[in-house]
Amino acid sequence: MRKNKRHGITLVAGLLMVTVLVTITSAMVIIGSGNLAGSFQSVQNDQAIYAAEAGAWRAVKELSINDTWVPPTTNTTLTATHSQYLVQLYPAGATTPHGVTVPAGLKFVLATGAVPSGKTKQVGMMVKTGVGALNYAALTVNGITVSGGSAIDSRDPITDLVLTAPASVAVNTPGQTIAVSGGSSIAGSAFVGPSAPTSLISVTGGSSISGTLGSLSGAVPLTAVTLPSDPSALPAGGATSGAVVTYSPGAFGDVVVDGGATLNLDPGTYVFKSLNVSGGGKLAITSGVQIYIQNGLDVNVGSLLNPTKNPNNMKFMIAAGPVNINSGGTSYGVFYAPTSPVSLTGNGTIYGNLIGNSLVVNSGSHLHYDPNSTGAGVPGGGTTALVVSQETF
Repeated sequence: MRKNKRHGITLVAGLLMVTVLVTITSAMVIIGSGNLAGSFQSVQNDQAIYAAEAGAWRAVKELSINDTWVPPTTNTTLTATHSQYLVQLYPAGATTPHGVTVPAGLKFVLATGAVPSGKTKQVGMMVKTGVGALNYAALTVNGITVSGGSAIDSRDPITDLVLTAPASVAVNTPGQTIAVSGGSSIAGSAFVGPSAPTSLISVTGGSSISGTLGSLSGAVPLTAVTLPSDPSALPAGGATSGAVVTYSPGAFGDVVVDGGATLNLDPGTYVFKSLNVSGGGKLAITSGVQIYIQNGLDVNVGSLLNPTKNPNNMKFMIAAGPVNINSGGTSYGVFYAPTSPVSLTGNGTIYGNLIGNSLVVNSGSHLHYDPNSTGAGVPGGGTTALVVSQETF
């Protein structure tokens, strides 16, 4: 009798244990199923975002090649995941589906990513494009030398605050060098010509390059400067002996400003045979000017008066001849001279870009790259597309 009772208790305990195990197993299956479902949804969400990002960045790349690019009206399929993206482009002044009005000078790229399960996500990018935009603080056909405690960095020209945007430099021709010496610095990357070894980049004498040392994947297009008109036979002009002279847009011969004189330029486009500003002379603007020069530019930094502090408002396009930017002082401008040797010397400071056949920055001079100079509309450099902001919807 006692034996049967013990068997009954054991049987009941066994049944209870089985019931508990079944309950735990069922709960684990339910939890596991929920986790699998959640994991699946997470993967699908990520794939939709990746597809949208692929579409957005494809649009940025296309706009960097052609500012007038129009996106396809059909979906593009990513073969690895079978996800798709569709890109829509909204010009300045348009209102996006998310209620944002696109600011002047920008475009809005909206890419929708979709996966086979039906999950969709969107990525929006506000993009700035511009013909001739240059994404380098300094770009040359041949070598770059930075010496004598000089520096290249990125700064806001209005506030003088140091910016995180890299102030990178590059040379287009394989075999040409980038040399940084004498306690000088580049707050960005340095790129030698396509496929050239980075051993062509030298950093000595307590100098530094904060970014990557590399080589270009291809030469950056630099279009030769074409003058709007021929100034070679025009009479000389300018201002001397303390005079104050104002020019309206047009073409002029050799222009000299010295002896404490001031030459004011009204907004517009100018063509000079050559330009020399020295001896306390001043070249002054109040708004945007483009100055084409046939042969040579020789100026003191402090003689270029650009009170707007916007480098894009004072653009020099030099067809030939040396470009000498001398002595102390500060100015704001874009200097585009792809066939000219360019020098910034004598503790001078420029906010903007320097583009030349070669470049020397020495004697404690400073080049402060202004990221807003990209899209400045100077000849050459193709087109660039700069992502101003990005958001996922």
